[in-house]
Amino acid sequence: NFKELHMNFKKSKNINRLSADSNSTAKAVSEMTKEKCIPLYNLFEKPDEKRVLHLMSATRLSWEKGYDWMKALAKRMLERGNLFSWEIFTKTE
Repeated sequence: NFKELHMNFKKSKNINRLSADSNSTAKAVSEMTKEKCIPLYNLFEKPDEKRVLHLMSATRLSWEKGYDWMKALAKRMLERGNLFSWEIFTKTE
């Protein structure tokens, strides 16, 4: 917290607006100066974080155990743009 630093802040007469890097700092500066201080937010947008579905299977890779269904599901998810990881634990014969 900016206020806990016990800094003396004197506003120069050449300053016409106060701004801060966070809400808590803006509040502390406003309390210290008795003037409005606005927080500035990031000028660059953060890319959307996409959720990733994590799948895990412990099965034989055979049609009896749904291998064709697994392939169809993976294909459909890719077509729809869904991000996923699929770990398959199997015993090789």
